[in-house]
Amino acid sequence: MIVGTAGHIDHGKTTLIKSLTSVDTDSLEEEKKRGISINIGFAYLSTPMGNMIGFVDVPGHEKFITNMLAGACGIDFCLLVVAADDGVMPQTKEHLLICENLGITDGAVVVTKTDLVGPAECEIVIERIKKFLRKSFLKDCQFFQASNKNLDGIRQLKDYLLSTNIVKRSKKISQNFRLPIDRCFTKDGAGTVVTGTIFSGEIKKNDYVTLLPQGKKLRVKGIRAQSKETTIGRVGDRCALNLTGNNLKKNEISRGNWIVETGLSLVTRRVDGFLHLSDSEPKALKHNSIIHLHIGTQNTVIKLAVLHGEEILPGHSGFVQFISAKNFVSTCGDHFIVRDENSTRTLGGGLILNPDAKCKFRRKKKNIVLLKALLEGIQSNSERLEGRLMKLARNGFDYDWLVKIFNIRRNNIAEWLDDSGLVKIPYTGGSLVFERTFVDNFKLRVVQWLKAYHKNNFDIYGPDINTFFEGVGGDMSLESFNFLLKFITELGIIKVKMARYYHPEHRPKLVDEDRILFQKIEKVIHEDELSPPQITELFPELQINAKKGEILMAKLEELGHVCKIRKNQYFLAETVQRLAKKVEELANSKGKEKFTMAEFRTVTKLSRGLTIPFLEFFDRSGLTTRFSTGRRIKNSCSTVFGFDDY
Repeated sequence: MIVGTAGHIDHGKTTLIKSLTSVDTDSLEEEKKRGISINIGFAYLSTPMGNMIGFVDVPGHEKFITNMLAGACGIDFCLLVVAADDGVMPQTKEHLLICENLGITDGAVVVTKTDLVGPAECEIVIERIKKFLRKSFLKDCQFFQASNKNLDGIRQLKDYLLSTNIVKRSKKISQNFRLPIDRCFTKDGAGTVVTGTIFSGEIKKNDYVTLLPQGKKLRVKGIRAQSKETTIGRVGDRCALNLTGNNLKKNEISRGNWIVETGLSLVTRRVDGFLHLSDSEPKALKHNSIIHLHIGTQNTVIKLAVLHGEEILPGHSGFVQFISAKNFVSTCGDHFIVRDENSTRTLGGGLILNPDAKCKFRRKKKNIVLLKALLEGIQSNSERLEGRLMKLARNGFDYDWLVKIFNIRRNNIAEWLDDSGLVKIPYTGGSLVFERTFVDNFKLRVVQWLKAYHKNNFDIYGPDINTFFEGVGGDMSLESFNFLLKFITELGIIKVKMARYYHPEHRPKLVDEDRILFQKIEKVIHEDELSPPQITELFPELQINAKKGEILMAKLEELGHVCKIRKNQYFLAETVQRLAKKVEELANSKGKEKFTMAEFRTVTKLSRGLTIPFLEFFDRSGLTTRFSTGRRIKNSCSTVFGFDDY
């Protein structure tokens, strides 16, 4: 457990820690000379159970609030210190605001310097403090009166800290290791040492880690947790890590950097979050304001983008995007503090929601709905935040994005997906994650709808993608519908032929008269399969009535026997399948590069006049997608056109 002090300058925070632990946390010569804390200090107290309570002492002077923020980011329990002869002061208010915005929910109040006032005056001060705290997380907390001079009340406070059941703030060991650095120094015989409170995961001696945002790979030579040498540090521990690396120098590392699990990429320049502006602010926070963003121990100058409206009013909250010119580190659920451009006052704070934010469409409804789901899950302290989010997953979420924003360890992913009710569906470029029950219901809806469609359209294979989507898609996007359709097609739940979807038990057939006519048509088209005659020439040659012939060709197309490439010109399905396979082979040979119209014409041996109509047909069918200078394969040939089973 980590206990942190908070309070105005010269209210006795450092002396209180010394009275509790016998450790003077003012280690700098200037601190001793001036009699004030400048940097954060640390001390430890053993409990009867053999555990350690870590104390973080923060400076109270307004000029050193940045240092205070670096120390406060990892504490579980706040000791709000108020001097009896002073009462609530400006930094008392600012420190409390910071603690609230950092998500601290437990603490106690210590009224110090009681030897300087009488009992009656002390009671008046306590009543004023209670009034000040009536809307804060300390409204029902314990109060202690103490004198650092004669040590009155110190024993009671110490006994309370040693005996009370103070619960660590909710953190997940299933997440990747992250530690924000608050100190870096060198030690004779050891080398470079960094300290901080572990935000998530665990670290072991000899593990490899990465220094962010620099990206430098390091190794952990030794660990001290709660001031004791150990081989492992876990989430919530106050740790010192002895690091080594290729030509590692102390000046390469500074407060604000992070030590994270090796291979972890959390570096960003743009994040979405939820910001609450303090009601004590005199004016609104405008869109495009330049402010300071504090996450962990890092302090980043950013530009603020308000995602709804043009400002956030005092006492109000809103979704925002932070944009930085430099790399910084964050993940979903991180608490942050914002200060004004000159870093002279604290404006408010909130939660990071999407650490992989994009500029495009940031104000669109889809993004706001996503941010609301993330916020509701975090604020509810739900262990099934991912499940809450998946209620929106009618269109799926990118697997790598989801793992990144939740910072899930690779060896915990399968369990995490299962516990959250999610299913991972791979594709050529990666994987999408859907809610499992939604996918199961989608399968049932597709099969039921197809059977009903076949009952009313028994003489054709089935619907094309657009008809299918209108019948079953609901609020899904066409792209996601197509993705899930491909998935259940590969499972064999449904089948596809010439871009027509059907149930495996469905067997459409031509009536005898139409079958005889098709055999005649098939023979003529096959004679010149890459340049078949147009139907205006074909029907007179075969003595087929034009109107009846048009109806027949439409039915043959529905059944997947022929494909209409352009007006009045049809190709046999087997020819189209063979050409589609050649296109797929061409695209695969190009790798990530696009193939050109000339390359397409070379491999297919089509005429110049048929090249563009065929490419446009493949675009419409979903086989290819067009770019300004060429095309790429969008879906596999077997997925789009299937194979003739009969």
